[in-house]
Amino acid sequence: MDTPQLNIVLAADYAYYSMVLTTIKSVLYHHRNVQFYLINQDYPDEWFTGVNKRICNLDSVIHNTHTSEQRFNHYKTYHHISAATFYRYFIPELIKEDKVLYLDCDLVVNGNLRHFYQVDMGDVAVVAAKDEIAEFFYGDFHFNAGVLLINNRVWRAANVCQRAFEIHEQYGNALRDADQSVLNILFQNSWLRVSREFNYLVGWDRLAQQVGAIERVEKLAYTPAIIHYNTDVKPWSKRGFPFLREYYWFYHHLSFEDIYLHHQ
Repeated sequence: MDTPQLNIVLAADYAYYSMVLTTIKSVLYHHRNVQFYLINQDYPDEWFTGVNKRICNLDSVIHNTHTSEQRFNHYKTYHHISAATFYRYFIPELIKEDKVLYLDCDLVVNGNLRHFYQVDMGDVAVVAAKDEIAEFFYGDFHFNAGVLLINNRVWRAANVCQRAFEIHEQYGNALRDADQSVLNILFQNSWLRVSREFNYLVGWDRLAQQVGAIERVEKLAYTPAIIHYNTDVKPWSKRGFPFLREYYWFYHHLSFEDIYLHHQ
């Protein structure tokens, strides 16, 4: 069994269960001994029972971490992002672990995350990758909120959930990136930057080409450990064909038997 245990938080509505499973399979292809928490409001208990029967062979478990949208369903998100994106605010309230790795469900893990997970955070709230899209279009040196190594102890002390919704009430539609903007306001002086290897934003290359800024795209000299399809062009959508989409479909089509054999 690998040590230490990885504590990974996902957040999604049941409409995204297929994407959630793809992300889970990609994690487990590269790791054993993972404790997943799925923050949700509408997954049936039987779904968790079925997934747990499959992943227990990998020394792993997934917890049904229930919440409700009633507190925030009137807040703005992008058209391709559901209100479930606000679930991450509740992480310090719902999860007891002092360190967790939050992952969006429009990404796949394509390598070992333990080196990233074991970063000594000290009193820093977040370890994350810079968002090149926000920097180019807005001039904001922000972290991307789709992959967050979270110091849950600091988040609890900062009363993140209450403060986050206060910022929503204060700034409203002036928040360019909804919850990502809020988290960057909260932690603008309390985050460490990690390599793009751990949050490779697939959409950036396409957008940069469209606006004539392709020279600003860092050439991919390695295979990312996390591939994040972070714009509205997803591997499963009909809006286009994102770069590195073949990795998504590789993990999507894996069976759990394939994953067991990989570890053997």
